[in-house]
Amino acid sequence: MVAPYAQQLLYDEQVRDAAWRALEAGRDSYQRARKQSAGEALSDKKLQRRLQEAIGALGDFGAALSAPPRRRKPRRWRTLATLAVGGAALFVVVNPDAREAVLNWVGSATNSSSAD
Repeated sequence: MVAPYAQQLLYDEQVRDAAWRALEAGRDSYQRARKQSAGEALSDKKLQRRLQEAIGALGDFGAALSAPPRRRKPRRWRTLATLAVGGAALFVVVNPDAREAVLNWVGSATNSSSAD
């Protein structure tokens, strides 16, 4: 449950940047508030702005982290079918006898449908 979030934090630069911005904004706000009394801190406009920035940065971090990457379902049959069709097409392209047989088969199917 925690692993996808930890992986995002380790490998996703956007998530790391958002976490760093939130941490810096919170630290700056705390340091400014620590130097003041409670009454001064409540009326300090610069502190209020820094707190809003910290809350915004924390929201950005949460948004970047909230959606872990979804695992793709393995599509073995689709992959196998694609390889089979690709292999058959390559065989027809490389082998002149197979190519002639396919062209004759397509030509006879076209001629019989146009005769109707």
